[in-house]
Amino acid sequence: MYAISRAAGLTGGIAALAAAGFIVTAVPAHAAAAGSVVAVTDGVFTEFVAGAGQVNDLLITGAGSSLTFTDVHPITAGPGCTAVAGTTVTCDVGTPENVYALQVRVLDGRDIVRNESSTAVMIYGGAGDDTLIGSDSAGDELHAEEGDDTVDGRSGNDTVSGGEGRDTVRGGAGDDDVNGTSPFGPADDGDDVLHGGDGDDTVGGGAGSDLVDGGAGDDVLYGDQDGTGAGEDTLLGGDGDDDLIGGLRADVLDGGAGRDAGYYTERETGVVASLNGVRGDDGEPGEGDSLLAVESLYGSTGDDVLTGDDGDNVLEGGAGTDVIDGLGGDDRLIGGWGLPADTDRLDGGDHRTDAGDVCQLDAAAAGTAVACETVEHV
Repeated sequence: MYAISRAAGLTGGIAALAAAGFIVTAVPAHAAAAGSVVAVTDGVFTEFVAGAGQVNDLLITGAGSSLTFTDVHPITAGPGCTAVAGTTVTCDVGTPENVYALQVRVLDGRDIVRNESSTAVMIYGGAGDDTLIGSDSAGDELHAEEGDDTVDGRSGNDTVSGGEGRDTVRGGAGDDDVNGTSPFGPADDGDDVLHGGDGDDTVGGGAGSDLVDGGAGDDVLYGDQDGTGAGEDTLLGGDGDDDLIGGLRADVLDGGAGRDAGYYTERETGVVASLNGVRGDDGEPGEGDSLLAVESLYGSTGDDVLTGDDGDNVLEGGAGTDVIDGLGGDDRLIGGWGLPADTDRLDGGDHRTDAGDVCQLDAAAAGTAVACETVEHV
């Protein structure tokens, strides 16, 4: 069975919806007994809920305050909605305050939900191998949850996620938040394929061995956004100035075109990392990361050894006693903050122009700088 409902008092945000009882809408007992499909509308919150055991192919169309829901199963129109045909209902959704005001829930089954309207919709896939497709003009929230799912936000600033299983998740055009793990389901243990698309995206993998592709734009990529670090991930920055953060296993961090940065700043154990393009020689002892087409490098809170290349690099050690070597190019080397006992060593190496290398040491800690055209104590 299905329910399309609008409930008064929406103030925005998932927490507010849960407090008001909007996240799960119960179907009236008489409707469940009759096995009918129900649409109920009251106020400013619209919800379509599918019953267990049915495989849905739901199409949402329309613009403005009028949306049409068409499925392969009958839909009974409730208040605020009008039956057009047995499987088609048109609803007056008013002016949705935000994406949480219009929600679609399909449950178990190999479901398809397509939003062809100009209104942003929040869609939950539930269990099963689902296909969720967002609007080509609005910023949707699409959460596939359990199963091997396909999710495509298309245009707009979307929030899209996979969940447990092997998912393919695309943000599409716009500044998207793409995640292999659903915030509403079990932890993700599948090997996912995640694409940010055009725009400045945040793309994060889960516990599996994921492909994390930022696409064009200035992206932030995580190999393991949930912190378990179980998979060996490949991060592709693409065009733009990207930030790449791997997990705890042997990851590939490939910045692509632009000025890209690799980060180990959440680590407590010191890392040995270089921008020489050699595969498998970066990270914590035995980790085996590969840093490719990366121009800047940020170390851990431990004792790091960071090495640049012949380009213009930014290398920052963070806390701890760090050894930083810029090699060629006009580099900026930053020892980072530390204790008085920390003794960072910064070596600018060869420089490319008269400006040369800039080396920055913590004034409160011991440290040395060699082959640096400019030395700063901060």
